[in-house]
Amino acid sequence: MDPLATVADLGAWLNETLTTDARAAAVLDHASSLVRIAAGVTWLEPAVVPDGIPQLVVRVAARMWQNPSGLKSATTGPFSGTFGGMELTVSERAEIQRILNPGSLRGIGTISTTRGPIETPSIYVDVVGSDQPIEVSREPW
Repeated sequence: MDPLATVADLGAWLNETLTTDARAAAVLDHASSLVRIAAGVTWLEPAVVPDGIPQLVVRVAARMWQNPSGLKSATTGPFSGTFGGMELTVSERAEIQRILNPGSLRGIGTISTTRGPIETPSIYVDVVGSDQPIEVSREPW
């Protein structure tokens, strides 16, 4: 399958000339595969690829280009490192879903916060000169 973005697109993003770079093509192919898997769609025809997907592929590929070993963390003394495979971030997966389902996020909405009447106990106040207290009603705020 062809990558979802071009080597020229990746070169423009990185501000480098990569027109015939085999590594750039491999990185784009890998990034495209990750995006296709996350989307659950193959997109064989470039004309049907939704807008936003090629740009996402370029950003993923640029991260792979700049960090080919997949280093996730490092410590300098006494030398440490955590390596992982190349994968999509949570925000990239969410972006794919927003691109594929543009109507699923409607924007601003309201959430009901009412919860029925609040029971408040009666308050009795002593009255000077009387042996009978009076009941004071207290309304909830």
